[in-house]
Parts: sequence; structure tokens; C-alpha cells
Amino acid sequence: MNSGDLPLRGCLTAILLAFFAAALLCGPAGAASEEKIDQAISDGLEWLVSKQSEDGYFGDQYGYALAAKTSFAVLKLEEYAFETGYASPFDPDYKYSQNVTDGLNYIFSRANGGWGYHHGEMWSDNSNTGYAVLGLMYSEQIRPDHTGERHKRPEQLDRLHPVR
Repeated sequence: MNSGDLPLRGCLTAILLAFFAAALLCGPAGAASEEKIDQAISDGLEWLVSKQSEDGYFGDQYGYALAAKTSFAVLKLEEYAFETGYASPFDPDYKYSQNVTDGLNYIFSRANGGWGYHHGEMWSDNSNTGYAVLGLMYSEQIRPDHTGERHKRPEQLDRLHPVR
């Protein structure tokens, strides 16, 4: 053994001992409780709707892909309605029903045979059109409530695909 190896071995031993000591002192990681998860989702949705403009889109008006961003936000709000037991995201008792309607109205207002990246421009591309259609398609998954009555949907959605 070379005498130069001793300081290196001592250093490695100290590092390993410190690592094992830290591992012993740290308790096992615990999963978040259902209450904390529900609160995180609620906080996230509150943040999300705080980002919705008066015109119904989500994001900065000078940003891009507003139809796509709005579609994803609307999709999440619609999904949350179903997750929390509502038969429709348009149920007037659903906290975010107006946000869903406003978002869909924005998406419809931007359609020109498709949807594009920039607010105010009337050209479209396949990716943003796909995202917008995804949000609209999810809106078509609306089911009647327990009374058999349907909740009010945006007029544009009824024209696109009337409810029987």
C-alpha cells in the first residue's frame, strides 16, 4: 500500500460514514394524505381559473397557442366536474361551469376552419386545431343529470352537435 492512499481512503470512509448516518437519521418518506391531495388539486384549479381572461382564454394575450392552452384548461375543468360527481360541467351548481362556458366560447370565436398559435391572427395549423378539437370533443361527453335534464351548454356547441 502506498502512503498516499491513506488520506484518500480516510476521506472515502468519512464520506461513506456520513452517508449512512444521514440515511439512518432520515425517516421513511410518507405519502400525502387524500386531504392534502384534494387541497392541492383545489388550489391548482383556483390558480388555473385566476389565469382566465375576460375573453375566456387562458394565458397572456400576447402569448401564443391560446386556443390550445384554453382547450387544455377547459378539458381539465370539464374532467374535474365528472371527477367530483357532476353529470355535466355546465351544471349551474358546478363551481367552474362559467369558466368552462367562457373557455369554449373563446375556442369557438377563434375558429376559422382550424385554430392557430397567435391571438388575433386568423390562420390555423394542425397541432393547435387538434388541441382545440380535443377540448371540444371532451365537451361532447356530457351526460344528462339524474333527472334526465341536460344543463345549458354554449350555443356554439349546440350548433356544432345538437343534443337529441
